[in-house]
Amino acid sequence: MPLNISIDVDGTILDANENLLPHARESIQLLKDAGHCLQLWSAGGADYAYKHALKNKLTDLFESYAKKSDIAIDDLPETAHPLAAVHVDHNHTLDQAVKKVLGIEQNVDAALTLNSVLVNFVQQLQTEENHIREQYGAILRPNIPLHPIPFFGVIENARVVTVGLNPSTTEFTKAGRWPQILTPCELAQRLVRYFREPEIPPHYWFAELQWSLEILHCPYHFAAAHVDASPWTTFGPRHLEANVQNIPHGLERYNHLLNAGIQTWLPRTFEFCKDTVRLVVICLRNAQIEQKIREALGPEWNGEIVVMSKNEVPRWAWENRDELIRLLDVENIFP
Repeated sequence: MPLNISIDVDGTILDANENLLPHARESIQLLKDAGHCLQLWSAGGADYAYKHALKNKLTDLFESYAKKSDIAIDDLPETAHPLAAVHVDHNHTLDQAVKKVLGIEQNVDAALTLNSVLVNFVQQLQTEENHIREQYGAILRPNIPLHPIPFFGVIENARVVTVGLNPSTTEFTKAGRWPQILTPCELAQRLVRYFREPEIPPHYWFAELQWSLEILHCPYHFAAAHVDASPWTTFGPRHLEANVQNIPHGLERYNHLLNAGIQTWLPRTFEFCKDTVRLVVICLRNAQIEQKIREALGPEWNGEIVVMSKNEVPRWAWENRDELIRLLDVENIFP
């Protein structure tokens, strides 16, 4: 998918003496040849940007010229900000930035478009709803939508995947967060855009993880996703243990449904990101989950899997941020 890419003038394509940097044209040409729509902009204004494009014979590369905006007026203000910015200075050259853009364009594409294969996957899960209600109705919270949630975020091309047990029932209790009925396309779109909805914030459970991923320059809305071992929302184990008289064999049913998700839907979900994911953070201790994820990723996968409680992740991310940013290959990217 062609992307709209804005490129700065001073310090990016020009040096301190307003001379064109070496290989600037060749680097920008790579983006043009890839089919992207390029804009040259500057704090000096559109005329300033155009003047330097004309002087350096670059006008054939750019579709438009602009001044960096101070304020954007928009009905969807989050769309006025770029999905990612790539830093350029004397240590990080334009040609390195272009290579970085070409390396992350799939991440941007995954966040903005919807793959029909993903829709079909969601549709297959939806066909199980009646079966889930019949077999596990006793552990389902009544009066909330029963949507299968195999993932949250940009699962395709995700570089980081966090893993939990199953979606929280409180995800669905607040009116307006989830309609009662969703088509496969609508549900898939809601899942992919879960962390980019301006009027529906993510569930508070994700707060610590989102902060951790921002440290790593790889937040959920850009190149990360969350996957649960089971895609079905049920009462949690603690609730079932405390209400064993009202829900007999509830914990047994919960574990049976969880195991079914681990065996079937968890590995199928990881199929969507096995070529891009480099870091998996499992926020619970379950050897079977880790084993199934490793099997899904394959013996040649060379990323990293860590297992720790959710509240340990922020400190771990901060203390290992430089190494992890290199692992994820997102140096100088600022989503």
